[in-house]
Amino acid sequence: MKHWLLVGFSLFLLLFLSACTTDSDDLNTSGIEAEMKVIVGQSGAVARADLGVTGGAGPVELSAGDKLSVTTDLNVQKTLYRAGKEGRYEANFDFSEFSNEFIFNFQRSNDKEDDAPNSTVTVPAIFNITSPSENSEYPNDDATTIDLIWDTNTTGVVMIDMTSACDDDKIPQNSEREITTEDDGAYPIGDLDGFYPVIGNVSCELKIELHKSNTGNADNHLSGGSEITAERTDTVTVKLLAY
Repeated sequence: MKHWLLVGFSLFLLLFLSACTTDSDDLNTSGIEAEMKVIVGQSGAVARADLGVTGGAGPVELSAGDKLSVTTDLNVQKTLYRAGKEGRYEANFDFSEFSNEFIFNFQRSNDKEDDAPNSTVTVPAIFNITSPSENSEYPNDDATTIDLIWDTNTTGVVMIDMTSACDDDKIPQNSEREITTEDDGAYPIGDLDGFYPVIGNVSCELKIELHKSNTGNADNHLSGGSEITAERTDTVTVKLLAY
């Protein structure tokens, strides 16, 4: 019994510690792990940094004086502010404020600590989903194939995310499927019977997101587990009609 109590207490302590936040003042720059990401969508870009203690021991909150900013290749600089979950900082950019490069700059207020001014990433080239067109209609049938076609093909892979919403309360909403495939400009989306719990007698909307990503170089003053990526996304929604 004592053994299981000790195990239970240890698990509780681990979960408790992992949920606690740490002020950046209490950490060396090398003790901060930053997951930096630029997400380019249909209305602009979001530059995001999730800060944590090295090794996953909880999020990091910026202390007064410590600052995260991002500068684009068009020389537009913005400060990242807290957004959403603990340890997350974001800034939004219009298309007119960047072309293809983002540089994250972490400035420390303590002169004894190293700044990390040069985490750099380039966003993938502009691309568009050329087929299907927005609000195209298809029969909600297991024989249906949706030919997803896009331009500006490159080497590497793309990620296809699909989310459905159907007009039937008995069907779980927001069913999801994720596919990784070669960036060769086309992918046939089929097997809808493996995607929907019920097909044929209901109508659904299917949101298709196509993602391309690049990996950049995180500043070497940050924790070795830090990373920086840039992602460009295009989206189309189609209708699957009952028959």
